[in-house]
Amino acid sequence: MKIVAITLQNGGVGKTTLATALTVAAGRDGESVALFDLDPQASACFWADRRAKELGEDGQTPTVRDIQIARLHYYLDRMREAGADLVILECPPVHRDIAHDAASTADFVLILTKPEIFPIRAMQKTVQAVQQIGKGLAVVLIDWPPSGPEVTEAVRSGGRR
Repeated sequence: MKIVAITLQNGGVGKTTLATALTVAAGRDGESVALFDLDPQASACFWADRRAKELGEDGQTPTVRDIQIARLHYYLDRMREAGADLVILECPPVHRDIAHDAASTADFVLILTKPEIFPIRAMQKTVQAVQQIGKGLAVVLIDWPPSGPEVTEAVRSGGRR
């Protein structure tokens, strides 16, 4: 079972959006996946509740659980026993101890950032913290303005090929 933590010590950058999208994508690819919402706001759980209501009982709603960090290892063990392929940990902003514990448990850490001063500053500190615990990581750039010759071509052609 693989464990991926999604984190940044800054709120409002899209951690929940990325976590839910990856969870759905993994499920559609046939993976047995669960999303553990470690954020006290429980936005991923809210998303799952809405999705289940909209899709009904026959809909494909992934496993999403509101998990307290003190119980994380218990629930990870249950997912291993159940044969899960992937568990995604959505970490809260500000709670560095929770994010640290989640990153320590993870096989890989995704760190989000926007092209803005506060998220970039938080990303740099988060990268340093993850490197100190020796985990693999990737920085995911979101809301980045598109650039390059493809953008000019797309605008010129009206998006048509």
